[in-house]
Amino acid sequence: EKRKRERDEVLRREAEEARRKREMEEALPREAEKKTAQVSQTAEMLRRSYAWVWLAAISIVVFGAIFFFIREANLASAEIPAPPAGNLLPSEEKPAEIPTRPVGSGYTIDLGSGIQLEMVWIPNGSFIMGSPSGESGRDDDEGPQTNVRLEGFWMGRYEVTQAQYQAIMGTNPSDFSGANNPVERVSWNRAMEFSRKLSERTGENYTLPTEAQWEYACRAGTTSAYYFGNDSGQLENYAWFDSKYGGTTHPVGQKQPNGWGLYDMHGNVWEWCLSLYRPYPYSETDGRNSESYTSSARVLRGGSRGSNPENCRSAGRGRNAPARGVDGLGFRVVCSPRT
Repeated sequence: EKRKRERDEVLRREAEEARRKREMEEALPREAEKKTAQVSQTAEMLRRSYAWVWLAAISIVVFGAIFFFIREANLASAEIPAPPAGNLLPSEEKPAEIPTRPVGSGYTIDLGSGIQLEMVWIPNGSFIMGSPSGESGRDDDEGPQTNVRLEGFWMGRYEVTQAQYQAIMGTNPSDFSGANNPVERVSWNRAMEFSRKLSERTGENYTLPTEAQWEYACRAGTTSAYYFGNDSGQLENYAWFDSKYGGTTHPVGQKQPNGWGLYDMHGNVWEWCLSLYRPYPYSETDGRNSESYTSSARVLRGGSRGSNPENCRSAGRGRNAPARGVDGLGFRVVCSPRT
């Protein structure tokens, strides 16, 4: 009986073990199938996520391209506004707009008896005033250089001649006689009186150029020592200077002009400027262009028939007392924009 019970217990255990083994064998495919299903579900979710990402990226590219082409089309069809006219002051104030005119265009003033005074348009713009430290013949009073902006203005194509001065003032103080020679031995005071009388006759506002206007007009867009370049050996093509040219003044307009049609900006006679002689940096707002200070030195520019090449440079500066009208001093006039 005991052996029977032992045998039955062994058989029961074997049967239980067989059942467990069978259940495990049956469970393995189901677990594998479940895991496979989970993997497939995860893969599908990832696939859908990637699809949305790609769809979003493509949408961004498409809409960006559409926006770009619409913007370009609008810009192409829009009217581009013209830049405002410059008022080349050191400040950032917006200047008043002025009519545009071709560079070098001009008009003439009839002074009677067939005598005319010709004016040339100088366009608005900016330039570096003064000379760089390495320029040959430079003086210390030509720096530091300054960026200056100017409105457009009219300027005499030539230095005021003896005939023109006689027509307005009724006198001729010159040492070297010649109707078309520049008037000389003129003081700053007398040059300003000429400008006032010319203004009264014409109804326009004539005066002497400021120092900045003079250098800007002389340079005509150049940055070299002279308006034709840096080679002083070429100066004889553009200027009457040094005693080897006869030691006298010469009729205006016989040498080559600068790029804006102005003659004799180098040599022949020194030219008075409106400005007081003051140190740089140049400023339009420090009072140097005031007509007051009647005894203070005023600026001279351009050199004369007796000057060396260095004094004829675009940035070269001279000075004299406003009441002194000595040998070699002349002038040319400027006028505010005409409407």
